Amino acid sequence: MMRTPKKKTTAAMLAVMLCFPFIIGSDYIWRDRISRGADRSTYRCDEGVVSQGDLMRDVLDKCGEPMAETRIQLEPYIVWIYSDSGGEYIVYLGFTHERLNRIYVTRCWDENPHCQ
Repeated sequence: MMRTPKKKTTAAMLAVMLCFPFIIGSDYIWRDRISRGADRSTYRCDEGVVSQGDLMRDVLDKCGEPMAETRIQLEPYIVWIYSDSGGEYIVYLGFTHERLNRIYVTRCWDENPHCQ
């Protein structure tokens, strides 16, 4: 009988535990389901401008509560979703380690559940 080395088994279990939350869940969205848009370095909210590197609490103070919070499949982002320009655009703010890492703006499309 062949035995699996303990290091390989432990590493495999750790990989599954770390990746599992990003693979399952109904509140996740797939990257390819986000229509073509543009990355931005800043976004103007009602109470000020947010930019990459801002803390979550600062974004919350300037933009208010997001209309939704989710994750992107297979990426370590927490994503806050805002509607802009009367619902014509959707703004995805991606956070890693409590900091704004990505600002992505896209036009609404029919199949997007975040478009009103």
